[in-house]
Amino acid sequence: MALDRSFEPDPELKGSYYRRLEDIPLALAKFDVTALPTNSPAQFVAYYFGAEKLAKAIVGIDLNQPAPGAFHHRMGVRLPESKSSARKMKLTISEAELDALFEHQSRLPLPSSAITIRNRLSHDFGPTQVSHIRQHAPRLVPIMVKFIGDIELVLKHLRTLWTASQTRP
Repeated sequence: MALDRSFEPDPELKGSYYRRLEDIPLALAKFDVTALPTNSPAQFVAYYFGAEKLAKAIVGIDLNQPAPGAFHHRMGVRLPESKSSARKMKLTISEAELDALFEHQSRLPLPSSAITIRNRLSHDFGPTQVSHIRQHAPRLVPIMVKFIGDIELVLKHLRTLWTASQTRP
């Protein structure tokens, strides 16, 4: 099956998966995330944005979806697909760690997943939401860092897919 041009492993191709994935560590560096206090709310938010972007990318790549659709602003993180995609790509992140990051807990009074904590922070910004970050960041930030560390594995998978698609008749 022919792949959309957004799968091309060209770091200069704006909007491609390759470029978007390479942008994650570049954005974190520009954010100066490692200079922020360890497990601070600002560090949590920055790493969360990188992890969320990576989760959208692995699902889009796995489903052979052109990058613009995978990153559409209405496209949320899909946990079952993220688990399946991570498994297929042989990423180091475990299913339990993906649950910790992306399990929706909208009915729980005290959130513990990164996505629920981030959603509550952005929709009800206040000291209570920040205290949830402070409570759970020591557990969640290392998981986000680990997941973002899988970018090279995803890029390798992307290059393999692209090469295979170019050699087929």
